[in-house]
Amino acid sequence: WNLYKQYMHMEGFPRKSIVNVLVATLVESLDVQWLEKAYALFEQASEEHKQNLFEKETLIYLSLGLARCGLPVPSSTILRKLIEMEQFPPINAWATILAYMSQTSPGAYIAAELVLEIGYLFQDGRVDPRKKVNAPLIAMKPNTTAFSIALAGCLLFNSARKAEQLLDMVPRIGLKVDATLLIIMAHVYENNGR
Repeated sequence: WNLYKQYMHMEGFPRKSIVNVLVATLVESLDVQWLEKAYALFEQASEEHKQNLFEKETLIYLSLGLARCGLPVPSSTILRKLIEMEQFPPINAWATILAYMSQTSPGAYIAAELVLEIGYLFQDGRVDPRKKVNAPLIAMKPNTTAFSIALAGCLLFNSARKAEQLLDMVPRIGLKVDATLLIIMAHVYENNGR
């Protein structure tokens, strides 16, 4: 890290490969201090409009590490930035991040917000699945697992309003409901007095 700081002071950002290896190494430690430094590096690059220094997989890995260590805000910020840069994370990756985020009350709220924000992109048939150019975006579409995780977090931490918003989103994106999601939906309705 000290060598990196010296290099930054003299030359600016190093090559893309070095930045990605450095971030991945910091995330592997699963130490909050190092994760915060990796996130600060990402923020600095974003401020200087050098987001292209990071590979999509590295940012997903950083987001996962932050979520695992109980830092849902920076984790969700990275996911939002990936979407903004049109580097759409696949559903399996961001659903795993949701699962770690949903283990705390603030994280569960943010996880529900993420599902709503991403679901909004698919609401009322906005994305045409027949167009080949939409394939990366379609791979990010919320599935029953993502909804189940977000709803379970809302149930666990008593966010009835967020749970209702999630349930309203289900038919609008054309989600096919499975048994697990139906059970969680029944619990949400029961808690809300329906």
